[in-house]
Amino acid sequence: VSQSRYLHYLFVKGNEYFGDPMSKEEIEALWSEWREIGYLIHVQKKALPETWDDFLVYFDNMIETRLQKTDEVCDLIKLLNNPPPPYKIMNGKVWSSAMQPVSKLVMLVTGGMLPPKARELLGIRWTPIHDFAFRTYAKASKKMTPYIPDAVLNSGPLYIKLRRKPINKYYNLI
Repeated sequence: VSQSRYLHYLFVKGNEYFGDPMSKEEIEALWSEWREIGYLIHVQKKALPETWDDFLVYFDNMIETRLQKTDEVCDLIKLLNNPPPPYKIMNGKVWSSAMQPVSKLVMLVTGGMLPPKARELLGIRWTPIHDFAFRTYAKASKKMTPYIPDAVLNSGPLYIKLRRKPINKYYNLI
């Protein structure tokens, strides 16, 4: 599954698990918009399934027939489990201690969002305790969603505003 297509899956599933589930109409509208954006960046329309249901069939097929545990996947899992300090001056033990709970949560959410077959193929350990912790975290997140400021829930516009100059420079718009 290509990374960008997997992100679409995560976006929809993330809303389902952690926020307000999207309606079938919202999912189809979002998928249609993503297909148009793909076309703008030169992804052929035939390379993207027509509907969200078609995408889910594609997604399941990719997991069943193409997903492999590669060196890159192993490196990513190691990185998620033990992220390096962002600055060389940070003490490795202090950083490791501070990041351990965060990396455990990242792996819990990552594992919980993956279909069981993908977890199995990628060698991500998943027990009933992991499943219980993931579902508990998801329920708590869902309950907190109404109290999260809009700027945090929809960080895209703020991100674009803060990154406007580098984005414009990258795309030669300035």
